[in-house]
Amino acid sequence: MIKKRGKRFWLDVWISGKRIRRSLKTDEYSLALERARDLAESLRRGSRSRDIGLKEIVAQYYDWAKIQKPTSAREEKYRLDRMIEYFKNLDLNYLGDISPFHIEKMRSWLLENKKSRATVNRHCQLLRSLFYRAIDWEVFHGQNPVRKIKFFKERPEIHDLSAEDIKRIMAGAMAVASSAQSPAQKIIPDFIELAFMTGLRKSEILNLKWRNVRDEEIEIRGKGEKQRLVPINGRAKKIIFKQPRTGEFVFDIPNRHQPDLFRRTIKQIRKRSGVPFHLHLCRHTFATRLLAAGVDIVTIAEILGHGSSMTSLLYSHTSPDRKKQAVKLLEKD
Repeated sequence: MIKKRGKRFWLDVWISGKRIRRSLKTDEYSLALERARDLAESLRRGSRSRDIGLKEIVAQYYDWAKIQKPTSAREEKYRLDRMIEYFKNLDLNYLGDISPFHIEKMRSWLLENKKSRATVNRHCQLLRSLFYRAIDWEVFHGQNPVRKIKFFKERPEIHDLSAEDIKRIMAGAMAVASSAQSPAQKIIPDFIELAFMTGLRKSEILNLKWRNVRDEEIEIRGKGEKQRLVPINGRAKKIIFKQPRTGEFVFDIPNRHQPDLFRRTIKQIRKRSGVPFHLHLCRHTFATRLLAAGVDIVTIAEILGHGSSMTSLLYSHTSPDRKKQAVKLLEKD
């Protein structure tokens, strides 16, 4: 908070996203500390009329997100609440109190709590979006501190599930469902198989409504509220129409918007199957199997709801055996 430059102490503090340095005009530490406290408080009071509380901005952001991106709004609220609670424990109660230093501390805290680098990046991306929304809405007049944060490099972890892997995963899911302790566990085999058959995201399956189901296709509202039609095969239709019509959703289960809804269930499936499985792998596998069957990448991108075919290439990959076979084809020329 105070630093000595030459013979005098200086105040060095972040307020409303800006770094402020002021001479305290003394070389006595105790006097400098007293002046620093008074000056910092005065500067903060002067900026409060141009700042907004953390709890208030999160509430405003959530109201906006529920309309603009309803499929991810609750999950974003969950992450924001986690970050805001962390900042409040550091006695940071206003948006302008958060500096790049505090964000770096938050990143270290997330890593210490066993969060992956990709998850840490998602938190920082969300915090960056929160700051930009506050600036656009003119409720915050400082700079966005997240722009000074260097994000972790991510390597997509893509596993090529074999037919045997899928069989073991489904067997594990059936075993969990046979002794289900929650509605989510009861429907998990159908949920996973539908994901394998359609390539839909978890949120897209959870938000699938009966009115969006047609004879040969389903209407999906995905990321960014983009709508697309996804064709369904006979197995997918059978899974959908076997579900009881108890409400507007095909999978009408409680706590559907809870971010970690299937966390314990998937953990049990991993243990029973011995496969490092997670739900998004169904989407990877769907794209990989279509590509192996000769489906072009543009068609795969449209089914998955990707704006660019290059995005689909991250999901679709080939196995070592297919690579070897592909190279051997050149010997025939």
